[in-house]
Amino acid sequence: MITINRLTFFKFFIPFIILFPAFPAFTRTSGGRLGDIVMVGSAIGLMAIYLLFFKSSLKSRHVFYALIYFSIFILLICISIFIELEYISIRDLFEFHKPIYIILVFFLFSSVSWDTQTIKKYLVNVFRLVFVLSIIYALFEAFGGSLGNKVSTIIYKTDRPILYGKSTGSFGITYFFAVFMIFSSYYFFFKYLFERNKKDLIFYLLSLVCVLASQSRTMLIALLFSYLYVFFIYWSFEGLPHKKTVYIFFFLFIGIVFIIYQPILNWAERTYPYLYLGINALIEKGGVSATGGGSANIRYQQLLWVLENQFSIPLIGVGIGKSTGPQLESFYALYLYRYGIIGILLYVILLVATYLMSLKSYKKAIRDKDYGVAAFFISFSIFCFILPLTSVSSVITDQPRFVILYYGTIGVMVRYLYKNPKHLEELSENSPSY
Repeated sequence: MITINRLTFFKFFIPFIILFPAFPAFTRTSGGRLGDIVMVGSAIGLMAIYLLFFKSSLKSRHVFYALIYFSIFILLICISIFIELEYISIRDLFEFHKPIYIILVFFLFSSVSWDTQTIKKYLVNVFRLVFVLSIIYALFEAFGGSLGNKVSTIIYKTDRPILYGKSTGSFGITYFFAVFMIFSSYYFFFKYLFERNKKDLIFYLLSLVCVLASQSRTMLIALLFSYLYVFFIYWSFEGLPHKKTVYIFFFLFIGIVFIIYQPILNWAERTYPYLYLGINALIEKGGVSATGGGSANIRYQQLLWVLENQFSIPLIGVGIGKSTGPQLESFYALYLYRYGIIGILLYVILLVATYLMSLKSYKKAIRDKDYGVAAFFISFSIFCFILPLTSVSSVITDQPRFVILYYGTIGVMVRYLYKNPKHLEELSENSPSY
């Protein structure tokens, strides 16, 4: 008989939400994807049942600060809806679910007194399984020809020619999945360096293939930027192994690329034409344009539209933006229009705090000699560092599946670090230096 207790619940909950099938071909409606609504509704229901019936240990101070943070966003949503009241739609009202969904995720993950062993068993190993399943599915999706495309359009992504032969995973959108695979690649990369398991090296390389197979130009740039970041900080982190070897291989790789760059470009043009042509056009035109086509130009034009339609001092938002103007995508345009500078500042403050907590969590895992957990947290810190760049495409952390990873991990780290104030002071004193 299988029993689900307060910890084994996470073994079921995390894969269920991240891999939940959307069936877009059957559930697409004028108000959005019914499959996504069912997923969010199921998640909210499961979290409510857990918090009500399982023995949890929420800390009052965590509840208090979280309620203040998310209540501000609910207030900002109310203001934006009121300003655009004449254009209000059901889709606008659906925005209220985001703060509710996010705060429940935070409460769920912060209701457990996490230590290194429980994090390894009920968080990291669960995400490892999700990473592996996502890689296998994405490779079939991208390289499985018409069968791979047919299966993927039934389960996760809309049947559009532009998505044929691309990997979108369970996210159904290329850039969401590419960010998820960037996280996966770093997790397997650091785990391989720590434990030298060849399986981790294989999954690291396959994760990179999935990033390329998404053909997301923004995410490829984000991946390269993350490598640049790791190159400059790797030497400074306590406990990271094989530092000389990593730098030798890095310079060797750069040298090989420099020597055979033309065959590489020819291969990229044949294998990933959308990715190659998009980046090539961006380079040739010298950046984005207020009149040009393509996704980069369109997002730039959306930001210009928001600036033109904001208050002179844009402290708060001026609307939801689903019924008026362009369909806003990037974090910078969407958050400025909906939440104003106040919302952007709150988001950035949380992001900076999360980045710092991930570094402290990494150090704690290193001291506990659990290198799988350490690999997860240092990968999460890289994810946080490149988030401002990956958010050019969309608000990554507002995506329902990503909420589990981002806000769930925040909840875990809060309990992992803040249950022992003396230990936290020790970690702060020995934080990584750059």
